[in-house]
Order: sequence, then C-alpha cells, then structure tokens
Amino acid sequence: WLWILFWLFIPSNIAALLVDETVVQWIPALHLPGEILSAAISVAYGVIFLLLSPVEDRYRTTGICGLIVCGINIFLGVVELSGWYLVIAIAALIVALVGNYNEYMAHSTVLAGVNDDLSHKWEILWKWDIGTIGGIFGGLILMLIFPILGVLSVLAATIGMVVVSIMKLIYRYRTAKLFRKILASVRDDDIRKMTGSVSA
Repeated sequence: WLWILFWLFIPSNIAALLVDETVVQWIPALHLPGEILSAAISVAYGVIFLLLSPVEDRYRTTGICGLIVCGINIFLGVVELSGWYLVIAIAALIVALVGNYNEYMAHSTVLAGVNDDLSHKWEILWKWDIGTIGGIFGGLILMLIFPILGVLSVLAATIGMVVVSIMKLIYRYRTAKLFRKILASVRDDDIRKMTGSVSA
C-alpha cells in the first residue's frame, strides 16, 4: 500500500494541473474532470491509510482526517457560503495538519528499528512542515507592519514548503522501497523453508 501511496503523486499532479487557473482559462472544460479526479485521489489516499491502520494506529487517524478534509472541500465547492467559508476553511486546515502529523509519526514509528535514520528524518520533516506553515502565517502578519520584510518571509516559507513537499515524496519512496524489499526477502525465506520441508 505504501508503494501505491507513493505513485499516487502522478495523478495528483495531473489533477492539480487540470484545476490550475491558467489551464482553466484556456480550457474551461477541464475544470470539472480535474475536480472529480482530485476528489477521487483524496478518497484513495484516505482509504489507503485506513488499510494501513492494522500496522500502525496513527495511519487510521491520517485516513479519517483525509476523508474529512475531502468531504469539506467537496461541500465548499458545491455549497456557496460567504460568512462561514473562512471558518470552515480554517477548520479543514486544522484537520489536515492533524492528518499530516499522524502520517509523519506513523511512518517514523513503523521505521523504528528497521531504519532509524529514515525514521528520524520523518520526525524532522514534520518540524520543517509545520515551520513553513507558521512562516507563511507569520509573514502575512508581518506584512501589516513591514510589507517588504513580510513578503520576503512569505516567499521564503513558500519555497521551504515546496522543498518539504519534494522531501516528503522522496521519503515516501524510500519507505515504500524499503518495506517492499523486506517483503520480498520474507517471501524468499518462506519459499526456501517450503522447499526444504518438501525435500525433507
């Protein structure tokens, strides 16, 4: 499931491209398929994390949070709200942060004792993730006092967020590859045992 989770980044990027404002301006018909694909991928992420929950309970929290955020996004896209939109959007952001935290910690937990270095990197990446988000909000507030400094802070935090996203993808790949290799090794051992018992 971790391997499938990693490869979902391809359709996820395609969906993001289809709903991009520039693309929509050129080809408006792509917006609805993009929204549908984006929602389907969000559901797939949530379901995969739920399927991983027997291994680590925090994956369940990640999956539930992902499905809740997906439901909120669909609701906000269908129902027009003016006064409550910001409140609901902030609530979705908080739920998403809880989901992200549990994903990072779940990966770190299952890797402990298997690859402690990668396990530690997941913990550090969470700190960078929350730090970049805090940097963006801090920069927005700073813009009210020192506009130029605030803009530079937001820009730096945004770049950091892109880097964190790339590192998250890399770490997902390494985690999936590691457990895939372990699974292959276990299967080879089982085949050897079965072969040995038959020979005996």
